[in-house]
Order: sequence, then C-alpha cells, then structure tokens
Amino acid sequence: MGWTTFSARWPAAVGLVTSLLLGGSAALAGGSFLLQIIDEDTDQPVPARVTVTRADGRPQIVRRVIPSGVGFVVEGEQRLSLPNGAFQFQILRGPEYRKITGNFSIDRDASDSHSVTLPRMVDMAEEGWWSGDPAVTAPRRLLPLMMQSEDLHFVGRVGEDPQTQIRLDRPLPQIRSDTGDGDTGDGDTGEEAPAWGPLDIRTDLVADTNGLLLVGTPEHFALPASPVSSDTIRAGANAEVEAIVIENPFAWDLPIWLASERIDAMFLQGPWLRLDRRVVAVPDGRPPSKVGYRDELGPGRWAEYVYWQVLDSGLRIAPLGGSGSTSKHHPVGYCRTYVHPPRGTSPGAARSFSPQAWWRAALAGQSVVTNGPLLRPTLGGEYPGHTFHATAGEALEMSVELNLSTRDPVEYLEVIHNGNVFYSARLDEFAEAGGVIPPLRFENSGWVMVRVVTLHEEHWRAAVSAPWHVVFDQQPRVSKAAVEFFRDWLQDREQALAKLPPAELSQHVPYVRAARTFWQDRLDAATDP
Repeated sequence: MGWTTFSARWPAAVGLVTSLLLGGSAALAGGSFLLQIIDEDTDQPVPARVTVTRADGRPQIVRRVIPSGVGFVVEGEQRLSLPNGAFQFQILRGPEYRKITGNFSIDRDASDSHSVTLPRMVDMAEEGWWSGDPAVTAPRRLLPLMMQSEDLHFVGRVGEDPQTQIRLDRPLPQIRSDTGDGDTGDGDTGEEAPAWGPLDIRTDLVADTNGLLLVGTPEHFALPASPVSSDTIRAGANAEVEAIVIENPFAWDLPIWLASERIDAMFLQGPWLRLDRRVVAVPDGRPPSKVGYRDELGPGRWAEYVYWQVLDSGLRIAPLGGSGSTSKHHPVGYCRTYVHPPRGTSPGAARSFSPQAWWRAALAGQSVVTNGPLLRPTLGGEYPGHTFHATAGEALEMSVELNLSTRDPVEYLEVIHNGNVFYSARLDEFAEAGGVIPPLRFENSGWVMVRVVTLHEEHWRAAVSAPWHVVFDQQPRVSKAAVEFFRDWLQDREQALAKLPPAELSQHVPYVRAARTFWQDRLDAATDP
C-alpha cells in the first residue's frame, strides 16, 4: 500500500495548518497526485506558481509542467509526477495573495488528490491599482497562463518567439488576451476560459543590447547596425516611437542618454533583482561610486540612488519595474509596476483599465514600483505623478497618507524629499504613531517619494512610489551635486572611449560633445547646492 502525506500552511502569522494522509496504490519508482489550487474568494480553481524542493533544499524537477523561471505553473489543477521521497513546496500567485508553504512525501506508487485554498491578501485592482510588467521575454504561447498565474494584467513582450515544446497531460487552455484583435495569446482562437481580470500583451517593443527599450515601434522597425548605443535613441526618435526607456540604469552611456532629453522612463527594479540567484554586481555598467552598495542589497539600492540623481538634475523621467528584455528564466511580474489613474477619473474607468490607459499612466509616472510590498500612497490627496504648482512667497503643507500590505517583515518606511530622508520609521513605530506621517512643508521646488523596505536578505525587496513634483514659478529644482554626479560619470565614460580605434571613436564624438554641453548648461542653471 502506498501513500502521500501532504501538509500545507500559511505564514505563521496567519495561524492555519492543515494536514492530510491520502491513500494510494503502490509501485516502487514513485507516484503522483492531483493538485488543485482554489481561490478562497471565488471558490474556483485558479492558476498559480508552484515550487517543489527536496528536504535538503535542492530544487526538484517536475516533468510535463510549464516552467516559470523559479517553479512552474499549475493551471488551477494538474497531476504532478514525482519520485519517492520527502518534499517541500510553495504556492504563490503574485504579491496580492498569501504564500502557502508546506511539505509532503510520496511513498511507493501514490496516486492521490489534494486541494489547497489560496487566500487573497489585498485586491489592488479593486482599489484602482493595476499591475503590469513592461518588458518580458516569455514565449507568447505560454504568456497568458503565466500572467494569470502571477495575477498580472498588462505586459510588454520583447524579442522573437521561440518554439517552446512542452508535453502536458492536456492541451493548453484557450485564454483570451485582450490585445484588441481577438488573439488568444497562443496563435489560436476558441472558447474563452474563465477570466481573472483584464489581460493584455503588447508586442510593439524593441530592445537593443545596450540597455535601451523602445515602446510603440512601427511595423518592420529595425534597430540600426551600429556600435553606438545613442543611435538607438536617434532611430527611435526618427520613428516617433511612443517612449524610449532605459532598462539598464547602470549603463556607462547613461549620462549621454539622459542628455538626449528623449528618455521617458527608467527601470528602477529589473533583472538585477532575481529569485534564482544572488546578484552583487551588474557586469554591464558603472560600479557604485559610493561605499555600501557592493553586497546582495547593493544593486537595488544603487539603482534607486541613481534615479534620485536623475530627479535632482531636474529631469522628469518615470520609474518602472519589470523583468527586462534580458531576463530569460524568471517569473513574469516579480518586479512590477502598479498604476493608478489620476484624481477625477470616472469610477467606471478606474475599475476597468484599458491597455492604452495603463501604458499612458505608467510612462507618466502615476505608479508604484515593487517586487514585494503593496504600497498605495497619496500626497495631499493626490496619487504619485501629480505636480503641485505654487508661486514664490507661498508655502505648501501636505501630508503623505498610505495603505500597506506585505508578506515580508518590513524593515522601515521612508519619505524621501529631494534625495534626503524626511521621515523614517519601523512599521511598529509607524503604527504606534497612529499611522500618521508628519506633514511636509514646501517653500521651493522639489520632489517627494515614498518607499517601504523589507528585511529580505537575498536582494533588495521594496516598494517605491513614483515622485510627486512641486514646482514654484515654473522653475524645477536642479541640484549642482546631482549634475556633478553625472558629469563625473560622463568623464569616466570618455576615458574608456578614448581607448577605441579612431574610426570607431569618431562615431561617439558627436553624442559625447552634446552631453558635455547639456550637463554644463544644467550646472549653470542649478538652483540648489
């Protein structure tokens, strides 16, 4: 006689443990069981991502499943075949659901079934926040199911579509992708499967190898065959693309790209934050120029610091979080962007976001970027991305208000004003203060962001709002120190370029000279130290 022992649990704070002993019939090589994942709110099967490891922590390969970077997708229910032994598992569905963890063992030829209930922690869409990943590379045929397993609504798909061959016990479901052309996302049409929210896959994106992403490229657009990264920006501008995005905020050419004044958005969280391995340094970019950024938390913290210098230079560039066009083996939507329509949007539009509205809001910075915590902040009653205007002699006083949900222990909550920490508190301190943050007083132009940082140790796990801007007399804040930061970066880049052969160097020279002029003009126009 064979059996499967199955124990599932929520995190300890939730306080629920269930344990089953399931009967089965015997053999010697292993067994299988039917796993069903149920949404607690709807009482219906729901796609989710599952990881299985052996008792010693090593990942266990499971055959005939759809891989999802770390783990695999279970489409509501699926039979899993495994060898004899003891195993640990996790069931996840994006950051809005609680994580289910547990263990099971298979002895002889177990053949059983088990149902696990997956509770939702918060419904961000119900509150008007819609999730998206602006750059993924997953196969188009599998992407709709991957999106649903991560509770992800909008994606931008980059790259060629490889022929992915996966043997399953049954065909892939016909899941509609709301692309506007009736495409189901796998090259076929048919009966619609149950929907868990809007699902849109955008494909008019092109990425180069240097860290630039073009959004809204025309049909048959081709990247220039050039070793000069800025030629990508020129080609995008000539083609009147919808947006030019910096995927690699560490790139050596970053100050040259920023000087083009063509950049619309920049990745604040990306493929340097990985679940499958630790990243302590990004190989294709400038290393940190400050101490304290060279451990597992370093790349994430360094990307934020660089972005603060962008804002302090007076540049209005939106932050994004996503998988990135170089991430091949990672769950879609681990780093993601939540957007919210501005105040005054009709309730109907807020509850049913269109793809056009999502991308417009994301590229306008009406957003929160996260790879974990679910932060919903306002400043003066306005969502991120809003600009407050005033005139000299006035003073604006506004408070940050927020809702926060998280599966991870939180290390601290901070309000950042012009690159400096205005308010910082542990979560218990914040709660003891009644959830009230002291008001900010503005007498000059500047910007504000809110971030929540967790105690996750393997990499930087945080939620960061896009900035609110405060502008007095139509004059943005420009910090001399931030401009010098990018001038130093540009100088280091020039020293490296000087080693190139003359013919190749000459292709870079016009862009470098333009960047020198741009940053000198910024320095001359600086309004703050």
